[in-house]
Amino acid sequence: MAQAWAQSYESLGTDARANRLADLLTTGKPCRGADIVATVRSAGQDGLVNVAVRLAGVAWRSGPPGSDRSWWRSLAEAGEDAAIAGGDVDGLVELLRLSGAAYAKAGDSHVADRQWRRAFAIAEQLGDQERAAELLRAVGDLRRATGSFGRALTVFHELVSLREEQGDQLGLAEALAEITTTMIQADRHADAGHFLQRACEVLPPARGPRHARALMTLGRCWDRLGEPASAMPCYSQALAELIDVDDGAAEQARELLAAAANARAAIRGDGSTGRSATG
Repeated sequence: MAQAWAQSYESLGTDARANRLADLLTTGKPCRGADIVATVRSAGQDGLVNVAVRLAGVAWRSGPPGSDRSWWRSLAEAGEDAAIAGGDVDGLVELLRLSGAAYAKAGDSHVADRQWRRAFAIAEQLGDQERAAELLRAVGDLRRATGSFGRALTVFHELVSLREEQGDQLGLAEALAEITTTMIQADRHADAGHFLQRACEVLPPARGPRHARALMTLGRCWDRLGEPASAMPCYSQALAELIDVDDGAAEQARELLAAAANARAAIRGDGSTGRSATG
């Protein structure tokens, strides 16, 4: 049966091979990494840029098969070469993003960092500032997760500058919160408080899920700095924005508000609870 499948596969054209492999990948069925690389490379050489980029993208999204990552580099090179040769710059950025995510998930932070930085540089040249910001944030998150706090801060400061250039006040508050979180993890609490205060000051009076998430992040930062009284208004406003919009997130905000109210009461020593704060 395997031989019959192989003969059938070999008889297919490049586009059909790509479709066959994409189906196997998306359904979790076994396929060989060498076949994926060969088909991506062949499609690129035949000028079938969309086919090459699509198959490479499916492979990265699905998780390249096999525990041996020796061929991942070949997959990356084949997909990127096809995108470059065909002038598909958006496809190139996406492949760099996806391969970076796959390497990060596999624990290879060095390659993930490199792929995402390359993608960021291209996105910035294209003027795609939102994608560039997302990639910078991914790099910063990765560096922070691996304990490289100084290098993470460098990236998050870049993100602050980018958001300032964009005039995106909500994005700026989020970037400042990333700096705050990183400094807290690095035990730089005094510096963290400065950036957290600035984040609260620049946060615009908007509404919506993203704004509410930013408020909850700021509240958590205040909590981690031992200032539950400052955290409470953040949670309270987030709760008001999430009620009747996202029940799960609203309940989380309610629980955080109650915990902050209890922590404040404990600091004051007045013995009150957070019931009145949450309604």
